[in-house]
Amino acid sequence: MEITGKFVRNYGIVSGEKNGKEWQRVTFSIITTDGHSRVVAFSAFGGEKVLQVMNLTAGETLIVTFYPESREYGDKIFTELQMTKVMVARPQCEKLP
Repeated sequence: MEITGKFVRNYGIVSGEKNGKEWQRVTFSIITTDGHSRVVAFSAFGGEKVLQVMNLTAGETLIVTFYPESREYGDKIFTELQMTKVMVARPQCEKLP
């Protein structure tokens, strides 16, 4: 899945260790530019993806590729949008006559 919007902010890096391996995650949000102005939050896992998100600037138009993932815990269901790729959208050039 893919969505376009303006980068709002990141919510800081969360890190830890599992089975002797270190991991990093960052959550960030965008506001859609499709006329509905919805705020959408994503998670990015892994050093390279985290670094990409940390280098983004507020207001940049992004194209975010992601997949939704849900899990059940204690009779409740939680859904998270996992970023697979993020690109800064380049402005479209107008064709000259």
